[in-house]
Amino acid sequence: MIEKQPTTVAEAAEALAGFAMDRGEIKIQLDNIPDEADIDKTLLEYEIQLLRIVFTGWALSFFMPDLPQKNELAKSFWLIIYQLAQKISELVSSTSGIEVNYFDSIRERTEIYTGAMTSASEGADPAEIIGSAFAGLCDNVESQPIIDSGKWMFGSTLATVKAYLDSIEIHQEQ
Repeated sequence: MIEKQPTTVAEAAEALAGFAMDRGEIKIQLDNIPDEADIDKTLLEYEIQLLRIVFTGWALSFFMPDLPQKNELAKSFWLIIYQLAQKISELVSSTSGIEVNYFDSIRERTEIYTGAMTSASEGADPAEIIGSAFAGLCDNVESQPIIDSGKWMFGSTLATVKAYLDSIEIHQEQ
């Protein structure tokens, strides 16, 4: 059995928020998309980042159903994401002159993805559902590379968060 790394709620929330906002895997995924004329890579990059944030937060609840620190960790994670979203909103708004609320975008995507999962038929493949919803958000519902990109990021995000949660043991802060 692998020894679990002791950590606090604050450390775990920070690590998960860092993962959700990390652009490394996103850039690799974008590089894997064929250069098709009808794919807006800027929109794709924006949406894939939002998908990653949404499902990092969602995975906390999904993979920690009975752990006493679940609510505290989820609250800390979303607070960090909210603060980062505020900074992004301020930066984009000040440089573009257009009022932007990045956290509202995260909230809207959460509703869209959970709505897609809720309305799906029983036994449907969650990755397929999310991939299709993702392609719709990218204004390209017919593009298999975009559907696959959404499916891959969904699966990768869940697997990474699960592996991280399995590797830690949360202790009370000193």
